[in-house]
Amino acid sequence: MNDKKIITQIERNYIETLYLNFNIENASDNEADHSTMKYYNVMHYIADMLLPSGKYLSYADGRTWYQFKNYRMGIMSYDKAKIANQFNCVIQYEQHHLWELDEYLNGLDLPFDVDKKHYHIKRIDITKIAKHKEDYTINHGYLSPYREYSYFKGTHYLGDRKNGNVFRIYNKTKELMTDTKEHPINYKKIALMSEYFGDIEDLYTYELELHRKYLKGSLGIETLADLSKIYSVYKNIVGKIRFYKDNDKNKRLIKQNNTKRIKARILTDYIDFERIEKKVYKPSYAYHLNTLKKEIRRYLDSGIEKNEINYYMRMFTELTQDLDIDGKELTFNFETSDLMIEKAQMTAKYDLLRANQGNDLEIEARRHFGKFVSRKEAVVEIEV
Repeated sequence: MNDKKIITQIERNYIETLYLNFNIENASDNEADHSTMKYYNVMHYIADMLLPSGKYLSYADGRTWYQFKNYRMGIMSYDKAKIANQFNCVIQYEQHHLWELDEYLNGLDLPFDVDKKHYHIKRIDITKIAKHKEDYTINHGYLSPYREYSYFKGTHYLGDRKNGNVFRIYNKTKELMTDTKEHPINYKKIALMSEYFGDIEDLYTYELELHRKYLKGSLGIETLADLSKIYSVYKNIVGKIRFYKDNDKNKRLIKQNNTKRIKARILTDYIDFERIEKKVYKPSYAYHLNTLKKEIRRYLDSGIEKNEINYYMRMFTELTQDLDIDGKELTFNFETSDLMIEKAQMTAKYDLLRANQGNDLEIEARRHFGKFVSRKEAVVEIEV
């Protein structure tokens, strides 16, 4: 391949967007035994020290939002955050603040003076803004490992946001000069880029958007303490993308599955990045059984008759107590095995469930019971 880099007069690598998750109780050095005490102590600090310099914005998505000089902060109550299994604080940075920093965000305005490992990356956009005459957003195609490709409102998208990893290409000059009610012209950003590039003509953005589930699950990047890896990730992902002219010759080479012969352009050199191995979690037999018992206890606490609860507890215990789990996958296929007695018992007990159809307890029990047996196939599969 004779790929060449996209020649630019001047370019800038920087972080365009940064959203952080934070647990407020981690911001306190208080030695109280319970985290709720830390939370409320830090909330007093926020009220006394931070909020006077901020401005109340709104209440949205269960959070109270405040505007500060360089970021917005959304705070959720301790109890709601615990119930929703969320961080109780979200921090969203202003773009002009990120633009004025170096590419590794030295001098980032952090609300709490604690280790960077407590600031969890929710979303980060790594951007290359380049100035060049050729417009790669028109009359060009893209060869990349991304499966999805789309075009929306002047922007090319490679990948899918739902996967937590998407790359986009768009005309930055056009974006800066477009004035809408939702996105009015950002004159401060125009001034910053005009100072850096000399003017804002022929500017193009190449942006990699990464979300927490992909950063953490596939790359092993979780907090600001891992930020030094982020540009290696950019080169690893974006270095595989090739820009080619959409002409008959290249179309023919693609049809022949001979893409290596296409003379293309690249943004950056590819480098290796060691990804973490994805572990697929499969709940064990014991986990399902314990979950079922917890649900039954919950119904018991809600006041349902004890004899009914005991009936369901006995039924599910009888269904599972004779299964011999020795650390290996254990499968019973009642349609092909000789275990006709067990099949008859299972069918009878399932019919008892059907007889109570519509009962709230039965609906919940059926949901968990379905993890063990399929009525249609009468198969139980258990993996430990």
